[in-house]
Amino acid sequence: NAEYMGVSTRSRIVRMRDIEVAEVKTHNKHNDAWIIIHGVVYNVTEWAKVHPGGDIILLGAGTDSTILFESYHPNPVHSAILDKYAIGRVRSAPKSYYEWDPEFYPTIKKRVAEHFRKNGLSLRGGLVPKALIIASTFLLGLYWMCVGTWDAWLGAILWGLAATHIGLGIMHDGNHGAFSKYPWLNRVAGWGMDVIGASGFVWEFQHVIGHHQYTNLQTKEGPQNATDEQDPDTFSSYPFVRMHDFNKRNWYNKYQHIYAPILFGLMTLGKVFWQDIESVVIQQSVMPADIKMAARLTDPTNMIRFYTMKVITLSYLALPMYFQGWSKGLGLYLLGHAVCSFYLATCFIVNHISEGCAFFVSGEEPKQVLKQQTILKSQKQPTRKVNPRDWAALQVLACVNWATGSTFWNHFSGGLNHQVEHHLFPSVAHIHYPAISKIVKEACLEFGVPYSSHASFWGAWTDMINHLYILGQKD
Repeated sequence: NAEYMGVSTRSRIVRMRDIEVAEVKTHNKHNDAWIIIHGVVYNVTEWAKVHPGGDIILLGAGTDSTILFESYHPNPVHSAILDKYAIGRVRSAPKSYYEWDPEFYPTIKKRVAEHFRKNGLSLRGGLVPKALIIASTFLLGLYWMCVGTWDAWLGAILWGLAATHIGLGIMHDGNHGAFSKYPWLNRVAGWGMDVIGASGFVWEFQHVIGHHQYTNLQTKEGPQNATDEQDPDTFSSYPFVRMHDFNKRNWYNKYQHIYAPILFGLMTLGKVFWQDIESVVIQQSVMPADIKMAARLTDPTNMIRFYTMKVITLSYLALPMYFQGWSKGLGLYLLGHAVCSFYLATCFIVNHISEGCAFFVSGEEPKQVLKQQTILKSQKQPTRKVNPRDWAALQVLACVNWATGSTFWNHFSGGLNHQVEHHLFPSVAHIHYPAISKIVKEACLEFGVPYSSHASFWGAWTDMINHLYILGQKD
């Protein structure tokens, strides 16, 4: 797609050597990183050290990083930078599920970038005061759990709520490179996941590499035949819950709309004590999508961080047990986890597992769901057209917003109520989503892309439950 590349870069492609995808995949380490962008191979090993967005660029090492490149750069990247690190072109690359429309996403990015320029705003940052309040509340809740009497249970609830917001309001932006314009501060914020007991590295690969690039995309055969393009969240986030048409339906799925909310409350325990260990220690990849984690795990300092934080965060269990006795201490710890897990899970799941979201299957044409078709029928005819396989358009179809434009819910969901905007602009701090949602919605109307949004969280929740009910009743 020449429209997405600088002129000088295009002119150099002819002179570059051909490189097999298999060779690119071997350069997937923190000190040996090649990436593919629109069919051109780049050696970003040295560039990662000075990259303005930080070493998040290493997450794509050994892979086709076209989607990461496009979604993390609202502003164009100068061709001179691309030229400097280009080393070849891909030969016999597998065909992607996605294509790139020359107008839809570039139009949105241009308008959003203009909004920031016009108002003198920075794409990143502005979250430090919020982070300090959240971190202080987290410590207060932990202290309350340890020294309280009957009210220690309130402390556990507060601790769980604060842990949730470390995930939503600090870690999430940090690991997307949006917390600050300073890469080192993004890294500190990204440690938030480790602070609440889980691994930021596992989250980076499952969320940034798997989920964000290939939202709601799955192979027909399921995880046993994993490809490079599929969303691990559609089949691995919650055991015993069928979330995609092409997942096998079991007898118990008939009741999943009832028991799924209970499983939501157990998510963080599973992540802290099993998924992280499986991904880092046993598999060195995020399963079952087999997303390799070598770009992080080949760095010894990262392994030290992983094990050290796992040990330190066991104190959240040990301290309440020491001060309150083992049974009450364990109960307080489990209550805090349940609060955190349920809050986090519901904020994430309602945005993609819903009657208003489309699901995609590799090898098949993307289809709009009934609710999206209804939205289009209620609107005036679009003035411009979009490629039906355009990555950005499919992101809009795979997401649903709720309470769009609400500053209150934007803060208390870490921007997840503006899921469409977050997927199109993951490197933009969530405090800006209410403003840019107007730009995105206007462009969707112009191009005939259905923009789904519920008036409230309750509307999103009921849609999610209905979706689980339907998937549990039929194949």
